Amino acid sequence: MTKICRIYMRVSTHEQDLTRQEKIIEEAKKFNYFIAGIYREKASGTLTHSQRPELKKLIRSLQNGDIVMVEKMDRLTRLPFPQAVELIQTIRNKGAQLYISNVPDLSGFYNENMTTLQKMILDTVQNLLLNLALIQARDNYEDIRQRQKEGIAIAKANNKYKGRKKNTELHNKIINYRFNKNLSLQQISIMCKCSLTTVKKVIKENKKNS
Repeated sequence: MTKICRIYMRVSTHEQDLTRQEKIIEEAKKFNYFIAGIYREKASGTLTHSQRPELKKLIRSLQNGDIVMVEKMDRLTRLPFPQAVELIQTIRNKGAQLYISNVPDLSGFYNENMTTLQKMILDTVQNLLLNLALIQARDNYEDIRQRQKEGIAIAKANNKYKGRKKNTELHNKIINYRFNKNLSLQQISIMCKCSLTTVKKVIKENKKNS
């Protein structure tokens, strides 16, 4: 019986390119999976699945036995560990299996002759590998943020820091959704594919300058 997979690809900004992640499609073909959908998204990995339209659509479309394929864990999530585990559980609750290209997949070791204990051991090891990947994805994100802060601090000390360039298009969209269309902060975050913190900051700045 042919297995069904759904592929998820994500980058953080519109300046980044999804092309590098296309190799996951070739992996699916190599395994002779039927590709039921390819979900491409430009959004932060620190957003929950409900804040990412394509990931939300993928999860909503999942059927029992489907395989969710992702190139790397940090493409799926950079959320803090408890929230990341919750995302994985949401996928599993649909009866789906998660395949991360750079995380060892032990599913090939399962067979009908295995004892309950053997299956429990394999499940435990697979969960451990996934959890380690979740932790590493978040740690990498935190490391990047820390280096950015340190770089800014050095630049400020040398009077070379000019601040982050304002995303005028995003700011205008947020203001329009809030004051012209009266959307909630959560709805704006989803529509603009940005964090709630960004939405609140833009609205606060707008009120201050009004």
